[in-house]
Amino acid sequence: MKKYTLNRLKGRLSNRKNVLMRLQTKESEVPFNLDISIWRLDVVPELKEEYNKETYVVLIEKYDSRYTPEGNCLIEKRLEFHKIEDIILYLDEEGILKKEEWVED
Repeated sequence: MKKYTLNRLKGRLSNRKNVLMRLQTKESEVPFNLDISIWRLDVVPELKEEYNKETYVVLIEKYDSRYTPEGNCLIEKRLEFHKIEDIILYLDEEGILKKEEWVED
């Protein structure tokens, strides 16, 4: 998995690029994909007025990897944060993705 420094992660998201990570797990012999997408809303021209301060979105989808995700998600969460550090902390504390697996100090 690609690792980011905090500054590189912030820079990528500030330049209207998203971060997509796909993890694969196995539960009861069933292979699952866990997709995590992160992007920043306040830098999108159409949304600048609505989101007038730093706002990040995290979309988490977990689905059986033998099928496409459409209509097959077991978990689908969309969360908003105002700091990238809060996203890193949330993913780590929830046991979704440990900080050291994708963020370098």
